[in-house]
Amino acid sequence: MAAADPLDDLRATSIARKKAAFEAAYGAIAGVTFALVLWGRDAYLLSTAHAFFPWWKLVLGMLLCGMVGGIVSWLSARIEGCISILIWLGAAPLFAWITVGLPLQLMPLLSESLEPGMRGLIDYQVGEGYMVRFWIALGWVAVFLVISGLLQSTAVESAFFSTSLFGRVAPFFICISMMAVAGVILDDLTNAPFRKAIFAVETPIHFILANPGKEVDRELAREFHAAALREVNEEVTRFHYLMVGGFDESFSLIDVIVKFNEIWVNCTTVNGQITFCEQVN
Repeated sequence: MAAADPLDDLRATSIARKKAAFEAAYGAIAGVTFALVLWGRDAYLLSTAHAFFPWWKLVLGMLLCGMVGGIVSWLSARIEGCISILIWLGAAPLFAWITVGLPLQLMPLLSESLEPGMRGLIDYQVGEGYMVRFWIALGWVAVFLVISGLLQSTAVESAFFSTSLFGRVAPFFICISMMAVAGVILDDLTNAPFRKAIFAVETPIHFILANPGKEVDRELAREFHAAALREVNEEVTRFHYLMVGGFDESFSLIDVIVKFNEIWVNCTTVNGQITFCEQVN
């Protein structure tokens, strides 16, 4: 019997490693795309509204989703048959928790550690509303993860054995498109209502700052809800930052805390409309 060629073993090992990298990249790209679409636009919009830490959800989401996706796709490639799809399906609760838990559990803790003045002002309840959003996220994410898992083998094989740059990249657009759609759909769970509340408070603040000491038309002032800040009008400053401080189960009533220099103000919004503000320190 002829002895095995060491060079063949080295080539086989090298090919296996490169293919494993493609397999991990498939899931990692899916996860990063999901987070980028889910929190990218949200982060940009919040940054224009003087929100506290607008980019943290995006950064943490991309790291967490990218790691989970990479591990899942690498593991599923090691197992044949239906079990590989079950691995993708098993990742759905993790993605669902990141979708809901990152903004509602991790961000309050991170924000209080970075801005100690928030301590005692943030009250995020993990109740029925949280669980409803978790199950909605789980359902949508599971669908798109299973589709991405079913297409993984074909996409990775096509990319790995392609001799052109386009051929290596194009198959990854399958998972990119799947998870991008999931990110767009799930924006409405927590991002949209929180963002709406932030802008509902930032809009009258901007109006007051744009008209310092001026007599303005009552109808115009009413349109911008300037009266909601009547009690704290003297505290309004150009340097200010906003963050959601609390909410009810339906996300229809949302409190937004605002820092004006060293003064903290709480503004209540109902269905995306500011109602009143009061100083809280």
